[in-house]
Order: sequence, then C-alpha cells, then structure tokens
Amino acid sequence: MNESAPPPVTLTPVASEDVPIEVRSLDRAPDSALDALTYGVIVLSPEGNIVRYNATEARMARLDASAVLGESFFDRIAPCTRTPEFEGRFRRYVREGRTDTERFGYVFDFAFGAQDVEVELVRGSLPGRYVLCVNRRHFRPPRREVPRETLAVRQAELRPGEAELGIRRDASEQRQVLVDAGFFRAMHGTWARVAPRGWPLFTAEWGVQWGRQLVADLEVASLQQHDCGLDELPLGVVIDETARIFREQGWGLLDVDLGLVVDHGIIPVEVERSAVAETIGRSDAPRCQLFAGALSALFTHLASRRVHAEEVSCSSQGHACCHFLVVDYERRRELATSIHEHGGDFDAVVHAWSGAS
Repeated sequence: MNESAPPPVTLTPVASEDVPIEVRSLDRAPDSALDALTYGVIVLSPEGNIVRYNATEARMARLDASAVLGESFFDRIAPCTRTPEFEGRFRRYVREGRTDTERFGYVFDFAFGAQDVEVELVRGSLPGRYVLCVNRRHFRPPRREVPRETLAVRQAELRPGEAELGIRRDASEQRQVLVDAGFFRAMHGTWARVAPRGWPLFTAEWGVQWGRQLVADLEVASLQQHDCGLDELPLGVVIDETARIFREQGWGLLDVDLGLVVDHGIIPVEVERSAVAETIGRSDAPRCQLFAGALSALFTHLASRRVHAEEVSCSSQGHACCHFLVVDYERRRELATSIHEHGGDFDAVVHAWSGAS
C-alpha cells in the first residue's frame, strides 16, 4: 500500500458547461458531477449518517446508492470502519470543529474481498456536512481473520428478497434492466415528434454520462484483475476490455484503431451492427451520438485531457458500419467542417486529417 498521502482531489468534469469543483464543495455538487468521479465520495452528517453516496463508491462497495442514504455509515453500512483509526478520527474531527484535511490509509473489509484505500476527510461547504473521498489503491482477497459481523454490508442484506420483486443484479450487485431494442426506436420517435433537432444533443450528453459510468466500471475491473488503475495498463488492454463490455451488453462490435494516435493525434473507431442504428432504422443523418458521447468520456479519462468524438457516418444512413473519429477537443469544430466538406465519407475524412495533422 502506498504510504504517502494522496494529493488534494479536484473534480474536472467532461461536459463543457461544468467547471472544476474543489473537494470541499463536493457536498453541494449535483449528482451527475459526483458520479463523474473515478473515486468514491461519501457525504456524512455529524452523526455519521450517509447524506450523499456517488456511483463509483456504490460500484466499489457493490451497493445501490439509494439503499444506503440515511443509514449509519459506521454501524450499518461499513462496520469494518468502527475502529479508532476510522470512526475515531471522524468523531474527533467533528468534535473539534476542524476545517483542515485529514488523510489516512485504511483497509475496507468486504465479504467479497479487502480493499486498500486512501481517505481524505474534509468539512463540506454546507453546515453539518463532512466529505469522505475514498481512493482505492489495491484489491485483496477476503481476510479470513476478520470476524464476519465486522464486514461491510452486502446489497442482499440491505434489501433482502429483491429477486421476488423483479429486480435483477449483475456480478457487482448493480441493478440491471433488460429492454427490447424497440425501446430506442420509441425514444427516437418521441424526440422526432417533440424536438426534431434534439436527438443528437440529447444522446451525445447521455453518452457522456454513460461513458463516465463505464470508466468507473473499468477502474473497478482493473483493480480487481490487475491490481492497478487504468493509467497503469497498456492502452490496448483497456480498449479490449471496453470492446468486451460493449459486445456483451449487446451494443455491437467495437473496433478501435490506435495506429494514427501518435503521429496524427486521431483515433478512428468503428461499430459494426450498432444496436441503436439498427433499431432506429434508415435516416439521412448519423444517429449513434450515444456512442460518440461515451467515447468522448472514455478517451478524455484515458488521455487525462479533454477530447471529442464525432460520428462521421452511420449504418442508419446505409453504410456498412458506424464510423467515429476521436480528436483533441480544441479541434472539434475543424472536424465538423471536415465531415461536412467530405459529405460524411469516413475514409476521405481520415485521409484528410492524417495528411494534415
């Protein structure tokens, strides 16, 4: 476990209308901003009850955020933290009215395994709010010497009998809903009726939000399988895992070409048999902006700087596949102009950019 204190954490969202949020203000940030983070955020009351719980923490702990709100963090959700080293620090921090940052290492004990974490505790910007930022460092096997009654709670213990209520969960205890492909046809039809020009904007932003969740899932998988974060893995390994998730969820076959990224700063992406394009049907314009948004969020995280993905041509237009191009965010308008000039001819756009870059 890394014994050095982690640096102060600042949120840098992807969406253009967002601005960085200092960690002390996370207690008043919107849910979408908290869920964009790749580390856990837990906001507690002075008594230790959970007020906010972001999506990444929910995935790491295999819990639903809605199931833990209002619960006692130390007594009900994470009894493994009911120690002088964790709860004791929190109680003392609150009692002394401190406003500085308390940083410490800890081990979360779950029934499915232990997690080495670095914790940052600060007083929030709202009265009576305390922010815990939880940075995972390593995942470990379950510690057999730990008494079962001190293990962190499991989703099945919080909400027993969910299967009888028609609730499905994946291996990480996250809720799943199976929908017919007609769901997307109906959604597109609704937008075409009430806001004909709104579909690209809506689905691109939806894709960004989805991509942020995908990044969190990939970080969890990387820690579990490789005992390191995404930034320590070869890019090709991350892309392969993304393609696997994409394929297993039924979206289609994702193929990413990394051959042009070093010399030309562009990443061509292809999606074969897009579920969105096929369910929407024929169109005179690209319709898979959902994937473009997700790619923007994914590659922004991997590159540690803002990038932009744009769909150049879509199978809903009669093309064999859906094609996207990922470029630096500052060149997004240049890309849009190039797509227009070449009439959505993907090969021509790639050739023009690889020749000019």
